[in-house]
Amino acid sequence: MRQATTPTPGSPLATPRGVDLSLLAGRVFDHLEEIGLAILLLAAFFPAAPPTVFALIDPDYVNMWSLRLGPANLFELAIAALAAAWAIRLLVVPPKSTEFDRPLAILVLGLAALQALALAGSLDDVRYLQADLERIFLLVAGYAIVTRCVRDRSALRRFTLILAGLIALRALQLILAHGLRGETGFTTILDRSALLITEDGLLLMLPVALAWGALVDGRLTLWGSIGAVLGTAVVFVVNLLSLRRGAVLMIGAAVAVRSLGIGARRLLLSAAALLLIAAVAVAAGPGRPLFDQVRYTVTSSLLRSDDDSSSQRKAELRNFDRNVDGLEWVTGRGVGVLWRSETRSPIDIVAFGGDENALTRLGWHVYGLDWAYKFGLLGVAMVLAAAVALGRRVHRAYRGADGAGRWLLYSLAVCAPPFVLLAFTNPRIALMAGICVGLLSRCCDLWSPRSAGEPTI
Repeated sequence: MRQATTPTPGSPLATPRGVDLSLLAGRVFDHLEEIGLAILLLAAFFPAAPPTVFALIDPDYVNMWSLRLGPANLFELAIAALAAAWAIRLLVVPPKSTEFDRPLAILVLGLAALQALALAGSLDDVRYLQADLERIFLLVAGYAIVTRCVRDRSALRRFTLILAGLIALRALQLILAHGLRGETGFTTILDRSALLITEDGLLLMLPVALAWGALVDGRLTLWGSIGAVLGTAVVFVVNLLSLRRGAVLMIGAAVAVRSLGIGARRLLLSAAALLLIAAVAVAAGPGRPLFDQVRYTVTSSLLRSDDDSSSQRKAELRNFDRNVDGLEWVTGRGVGVLWRSETRSPIDIVAFGGDENALTRLGWHVYGLDWAYKFGLLGVAMVLAAAVALGRRVHRAYRGADGAGRWLLYSLAVCAPPFVLLAFTNPRIALMAGICVGLLSRCCDLWSPRSAGEPTI
């Protein structure tokens, strides 16, 4: 039986073990990596866009991304707290670096210098600076947290699979709750409600790329291969029936690029089998609506459909030309700068939030115009040059990687460009863009020639 102790004169009072703040702080600082990755997984699980049109037009609707304490939402506050704790730990722990740090730092400095020129002539039109800076912050935060918190190959693989699983799980929940049992309120050309209208349609690219990549690389059993094919088909059907043109085209391109390692003979046989199944389905009747949706998706994406969708995007291209003039084609107009809808289209689809109206806009529906409008042709050239530099690093790591490393490198490499391209359209996509680039950088670190002796996963 322990004897009760009494404090001696001049000695500090003992702190109860249950509230030992120093021990608690020590544990937090020892597990900052796990805390950082948990924040990313939690943020990636919650959609930023409203799941229904009714929620979109409801001024009282809030979700985890729109619920704010001051200028920041809960995820951003958590990231800021993590950054503060990390800065304190850097006083005793040396900083880490990663493969992509140098080229990305050069890119950031170049774009920042370009912004000084661009914003000098656009200060009167800066209205959406907070929205743009939020997306830039999340992109950088996703990259920084992943590159500093993923310790080894096993942790990288585990985090990537959990992230992909959470995205797939959330998309399934949204489809069941709003697409099948409820109504999203978005009507497609088939005169039915879309199954999924959040950004999850695009983010499903990550689980598709990983599953299809594992299939192509021969890493799956027979039943695993069947599951990968069926899962990929379901993603395409959902996006087609939901009229998610960007998701269909970009995921389709990712699957096509990821299939290049399958071998010409197997690729031709697989394509022939899919075409035969599609032809039978169309001829039998049930597949015709889906075929019509495919044809419409392609024609409308090429601005060849005779409807409001093509008219709106053609109007945006004309508006881009009207809003950019002279040197602005080189430097861009700057982040946070509005654009004016001088050429009206038959339909206005304002879905980027803020105080947009029929004449004052923030985002563009034509892919890539966000980057060109904010950073100009010179900024876009800088981004492409950085992409080439990063691609060379990825290719070098890919040649020296084992099977697991090649699977992750190839699959992540087809996801990162579309996510970065659309980073300014949605905060969750911006975060996912940073995460994917960060995971690629850690893959290059862990499968570089310098780490050849590390055990594989």
